[in-house]
Amino acid sequence: MNLFRLKSPASRGIESAKAALLDRDSFSAMPGLKEIEFATSSKTADAEFDMEAPIFLFATGWRTGSTLLQRVLVSDPGLILWGEPLGRLGIIQRLTETVAGFERRIAPDQVTLRHRMTEASESWIANLYPEMHAFRRAMQSFVYTYLGKPAKDIGYERWGMKEVRLGYEDAAVLHWLFPRARFVVVTRDPRAGYRSAMQFGPVWERWPDRRINNPYSYGRLWNRLAVSWQSAPEAFPVRLLRLEDVINGSADLDGLSDFCGLQLKPESALKKKVGAGRPDDKLSVLDRMFINRATRTGRDQFGYP
Repeated sequence: MNLFRLKSPASRGIESAKAALLDRDSFSAMPGLKEIEFATSSKTADAEFDMEAPIFLFATGWRTGSTLLQRVLVSDPGLILWGEPLGRLGIIQRLTETVAGFERRIAPDQVTLRHRMTEASESWIANLYPEMHAFRRAMQSFVYTYLGKPAKDIGYERWGMKEVRLGYEDAAVLHWLFPRARFVVVTRDPRAGYRSAMQFGPVWERWPDRRINNPYSYGRLWNRLAVSWQSAPEAFPVRLLRLEDVINGSADLDGLSDFCGLQLKPESALKKKVGAGRPDDKLSVLDRMFINRATRTGRDQFGYP
């Protein structure tokens, strides 16, 4: 008996779908973003929050220095960076995936309503869409209302967030929404990052389908986020930093201050240790082998042997 025949086509399809959910290495939002940018290009000047200049601090996974850089950035008292707000829910990731759905045109002119209909009850309205610029406005308003307005309400001039689960394509979507945004990315040797992160147990890249619970899954996430920045065009407003350089004093923090339009005073943040975990556990030979295999491309990119 061929045991594989016991699985129906439907069950095999479900398994394939689950596998696709767990693997974003081949997932790209850029064709959809290109399509939707074209569809909304004539209306972007009308968006309410285009003049906002948020700062988004990204990292290549957990325990890579994002909190230290967060404290460096908020040494300018006019800025607050929310720390991984509801991060495991993947709110920004899901916005990116929504934009990815526009890889083909799904709001054609014939179903886009631009003027009041005189006889709607007698017309074909099974598919009827608002103009596409309303979609950008809605996404922009959501991010600002969730992150920007609460910061302004308590007295901060600038706002943003730090997150350890996001890469270049998420940044590209946020930059489409906020053209004056600035992005800072910090990374760390993935072996040191995993060795430090593993003391906390499993973590969620995104609940409920993307769990990080072993060196290979951590390494794949680290590598995907690190390598994603190779796709950023030269003019994209981002600064890439290594935690090791920040700690040893070779990182250009004055340049970072100018880039972000801030008055940073990093000395206090760098000197004072806030919060501490247990001493880092040692990596086993097998753990090191798995994480080395998963991160080879990204380590080459950032100069980690």
